[in-house]
Amino acid sequence: MKKKIYILSILIGNLIFHGCDYCIQLKGRVLSNKNDEPIREAQITLKSRNITVVTDSLGFFYLQDCGGGRCPKPIYVVSKEGYKDFEMEFRSMDSGDGIIVKTGQKNYDLGGKYFYPDSMNSSTYLAVIAFEKYSKDYAKRGDSVIFYMDIDNEEANFENFLRNFQNGRWDIR
Repeated sequence: MKKKIYILSILIGNLIFHGCDYCIQLKGRVLSNKNDEPIREAQITLKSRNITVVTDSLGFFYLQDCGGGRCPKPIYVVSKEGYKDFEMEFRSMDSGDGIIVKTGQKNYDLGGKYFYPDSMNSSTYLAVIAFEKYSKDYAKRGDSVIFYMDIDNEEANFENFLRNFQNGRWDIR
């Protein structure tokens, strides 16, 4: 009985005093979704540890965090002024099922204008338009990931909306 207690106490002591070692790393590139140009000085942050690296002039980066204790949740945020943020959680690099990309909507108030999808029925109209809030396109290349950042420009989004629907059946008042 003493032998079992002694072995159990050694195992518990090792877990308490040594913990678990981890080393997570992410390397890749950040490009513009519009023209595949590299985005320099984009920030890639390991969210749970607040560790940030910056892309070089060709958009490449390498982020590594090694330590003891509990392995941080691998959620990364890619950001650059003028672009929509990109947030991704890696559960596994082996399959697409282990990657979760954050999505969300950003509402654009039409400022008193209304869009009528059916010009014969004025009871159906839009007063607010929702645009994607985050960049969401990426590609895996071997052990690297490429983030494609969308330009964050509400006016351009709204102009595209107008251009697409003024030529169609929509009535704008």
